[in-house]
Amino acid sequence: MNKILLIFFIIFLYCSAEPTQIDVDRVVKNFLELRFQSQLSKQNISDYELFLLSCKNQRVNCNKVLKILEKEKPDFYKILIESK
Repeated sequence: MNKILLIFFIIFLYCSAEPTQIDVDRVVKNFLELRFQSQLSKQNISDYELFLLSCKNQRVNCNKVLKILEKEKPDFYKILIESK
């Protein structure tokens, strides 16, 4: 019984974790790769949609990453939001 509670506790901690700077960097790197690939394949996908896909690929809460970007990289954030 204790092992089951411990597993649920670990899962809860994992799900509620805040993204770190490393997570933000991984999402941005993946976004840039997706953006490059989408231009090569001539897909018409907005930067914001690609960013959401990047968050999903990296299993990160996109809203929290966007808040961090808004503070740390306001120019990058502004371009993303304008492409909605």
